[in-house]
Formats: sequence, C-alpha cells, structure tokens
Amino acid sequence: MIVAVQIINKIITNNDLSLIHNYGLTREHFAGYEEAFDFIVTFSKNYKKAPDKETFIDKFSNWEYFVCTENDRALINDIQEQLLFQTTVKELKTCSSLLEGNANEAVTYLRSKINSLVPQNIINYEDITKTADKRIEAWKDKSNKLDKYFIPSGFHHLDKHTYGWMKGEELVVILARSGRGKSSVLIKTSTFAWEQGANVGFISPEMTASLVGYRFDNALKGFSSRSLFLGKDIEGYNDDYVNELKSRDNKYLVATPDDFGGRVTPSKLRNFCIVNSLDMLCVDGISYLQDDNYRKGDTPSITYANISQDLLQISIDLGIPVIVVSQSNRDVKSKDGEEETATLGNISDSDGIGRKATRVISIRHIGSGIELALIKNRYGRDNQKIIYKWNADTSEFVYIPQLDDEVITPTVKQEQMGAIF
Repeated sequence: MIVAVQIINKIITNNDLSLIHNYGLTREHFAGYEEAFDFIVTFSKNYKKAPDKETFIDKFSNWEYFVCTENDRALINDIQEQLLFQTTVKELKTCSSLLEGNANEAVTYLRSKINSLVPQNIINYEDITKTADKRIEAWKDKSNKLDKYFIPSGFHHLDKHTYGWMKGEELVVILARSGRGKSSVLIKTSTFAWEQGANVGFISPEMTASLVGYRFDNALKGFSSRSLFLGKDIEGYNDDYVNELKSRDNKYLVATPDDFGGRVTPSKLRNFCIVNSLDMLCVDGISYLQDDNYRKGDTPSITYANISQDLLQISIDLGIPVIVVSQSNRDVKSKDGEEETATLGNISDSDGIGRKATRVISIRHIGSGIELALIKNRYGRDNQKIIYKWNADTSEFVYIPQLDDEVITPTVKQEQMGAIF
C-alpha cells in the first residue's frame, strides 16, 4: 500500500495536519501525489485547518479513500525510508554516469552528496509554553467530569490510588505467578467497565469466547463458577438475564489468536479497536503477542519492549486504557518461605514491559486473601497495597481494612483476616 496515500487519508479522516507539521514532511515526500499535498497545504493556509474527507474527495473525485489504522510512527518511518531510497537511487545513477568518464570526479560527487543521504532525525515535539491554555481547560473539565477521563476499575480501594484507568496514555500490567488470579482480576475490571457503559475488547489466547463468557457471567452477577461449569441450577441464570444483556447498546468483544489469523500484533489490535469503537482493550497474556517490526536476531527483551511501546501508543492515539497480563518469571519467596510481592524485575521475558507501563499491579495470595500491590504508579504513589478476601467461585472481592502507613508482616495480615472473617 502506498504510504503517501495512507498519510493523506489519515489527515483528511482526522482533519489534522500534525503528521505534516510535527514530522517536517514536504512535497518531496509525496512523489506522484504532489497535487494532493499542495491542496492540503494551501487549504490549511487559507482556512487554518486541514480539509475534511468530503472537501478533499470533492476536489479529487477518483481518490482511493479508506480509513488508515497504521500508527503515526510506522507511517513516518516508511515515508522517510521511501524518500531516502528514491534520492539515493537518483544520486547513484548520476554517479554511475560520471564514473564512465572520470572515476575521481564520480567519487568527489558522491562525497559531496553523502550528507544529504543521511536520514534526517525528525523529532516530534510540543512547545508546552504555547499549549498551557489546553492544559488549564482540561484541568477545569476534570473537576466536574472525572468520568470523562477515567474508567473505574471495579476495585474501589485501588481507585483511591489510581482514580481508575485513564482514557489515554494508560498501559496497565497485571503481574503474578501462574494461578494467582491475573485473569480473574482482568475479567473483573473489564466486566465492571462494560457495566459502566464501555465498549470492551478482550483478547483471549488461552480461553475460548464461550469460556470467557461464563467468567463474564460469574464476574457480573456472582453466579457460581462451579455451577456454571457443571451445569447445575443457578437462580437468575435464565432468559431474563439474557434479555438484560441484549438490551444494552455497548459490547464486550472476545477475540482469540485464530480470529487474527494466528498472529496477534499491535497493528491488528489497533485496527480491532478502531473498527469496533472500543473504550478499553484487555490482553490476557502479553507473551502471546508478536512484534510488527520484528527483525531476525531481536532478543525477547527488544521484542517485548517494542510491543509495549506500540500498546502504549494505541492508548495515546485512541484515548483508551490498555490492560495486559504478564507472567512473573519465577517464584518470589522470602527466606522463611512466604510468598513475596513480585517486582518489575520479575516480569517474564522483558524489563521493557515494566518501563513502558504506566502502572504495574503485582498480585500474590496471602492467607485466604489476595493482595493487589501497585508497584508502579506513574500518576501517583508507588507501593500501595490493597488486600481483598477473594471468593473465586463467585468472583467476589471484599476489601480488608489495613492500618494506614504501617508495615505489617504477612503473618500479621493473615491473623487480621482471620479476625475479620
């Protein structure tokens, strides 16, 4: 697909010239489409904005319009590489012609053009002194419309530290050993978001859509997971419940790797979010994703750092939280055998996942409860710990009060839970 067409389509779809202005794109980048580029630039000078789709297509009736879902970084890299290739071929042809007559002259010419063939490092930037008005406007808006900027997690006491999941620039990693309830927490928070009216996308590498559906029913209404699994009678699990779900306008979409042709990449996830107007994306296992830009020889650390950056970019570009599950790479135990809280260094495959994440929630079992430890919180205090009594059968999480700002050993915590319940 021609990258110049992709970029122009993105500009007229979003009615936004930032791709041209922020990356310094010029007429040269749009070889074969100069007239379209000139029209956009002239229109923006006259009307102080980019032309919309209708205006552009009215001018270019034969234009191949489509919604471009590629991320900005990939498009800019492609068009820069394309221009570099075209320029290099042109200069090498000139050098080849000179070489037939005088080798020294050809070498001198080639040396004079070397600097122009070095890729330009175009840096995207924002002058924050000129955009303070936008920040103040958003700040005022938040005071009255906090739900416009955050989606509640469904864990009220966790939200006291996170305010919920931010709609944009939010990559949340749920970290734990196997069997510690990562998927349960993910399904609980995504179900709560759906209950609040969000369109949710859930990528399930290990469970079928049907099984995720049962766990959704369990998280939403507290229907016994054991009874659902065994087909036993459940009060309220009937046509009335079905009609209640079908009456809702929002959706909870479950997709497996097979639905993506066996290969799930960030670019495919981006398209999945755009096409279905998702408000939240959940991935039940980041290790199942593949890098769009994988190159032979890339280590797992590089691969997952790239994937994490792309997921964060999806959140930034689309204004939605992205929540992923990651496996702890080993058992985390203290000298006395107690299970300890997994840290960023325990993230399997790549520490790049933790670096890109805005929040990392580490899960461990403690007595009859489950601890959610906020070990990274870009927008607040780190190392906040919340303990719940967890009923895995009904997916019920009951908060267990703790002594504020007091260091409590796991043994004491177990005693406290025994006293409360």
